[in-house]
Amino acid sequence: EDQKPLIKEATPLPMVQLLIVCAIRLMDPIAFTQIFPYINEFIAFLKLTDDPSQTGFYSGLIEQL
Repeated sequence: EDQKPLIKEATPLPMVQLLIVCAIRLMDPIAFTQIFPYINEFIAFLKLTDDPSQTGFYSGLIEQL
């Protein structure tokens, strides 16, 4: 009588796909933090306010999103 064994072979992990996902997860916070050094200059360039002391306020509004 031919019976199939109950133990299934383990499926190997898709290492290439996992490495791609890990790389993306590493690059995402790096890309997100690139805006912080330039946001104040960008706010001044857009002339959102005439008062330069309000630049920090508007920068905070943009950065919180």
